[in-house]
Amino acid sequence: MLVIAGPEEGDGYYQRLQRAAVSLGVNANVRFTGPLYDDQKWAAYRDADVFVLPSQDENFGNSAGEAMAAGVPVILTDRCGIAPLLLHRGAIGIPHNREDLTDALHAVLDQPGARDQLAAGCVEAARSLSWSTPLDEIEALYASVVAQSGDE
Repeated sequence: MLVIAGPEEGDGYYQRLQRAAVSLGVNANVRFTGPLYDDQKWAAYRDADVFVLPSQDENFGNSAGEAMAAGVPVILTDRCGIAPLLLHRGAIGIPHNREDLTDALHAVLDQPGARDQLAAGCVEAARSLSWSTPLDEIEALYASVVAQSGDE
């Protein structure tokens, strides 16, 4: 079962995905949930075998971190800002193309023990994702800016 969750952006992409599922004859195995919030979102993560973020341009990718916090292995493209923080610790990074995504899905879902090995790394990776380090860095940056403005 493929679950596509998230809001409809109004650019027609959601409808293109729905039409593609029908034309490929897989629509019975594809669920379009729309956005999921709170308990529904966390239940969907927990139910997933793998979370995929095949983004063409993602400034960070909080959803990949959330999936890992739920113990779900992640496949994400090298165009996701969060990728360097997750790779080799529960996530597989790939270039943005169909062939690499197909290979990664087969690696996670078809190779015995691969999913469990990735899931084991999720806890460590999720623990490393906290707000404290970025907040400390921003606070230090603001302090240096204030100090420099006082020198002028």
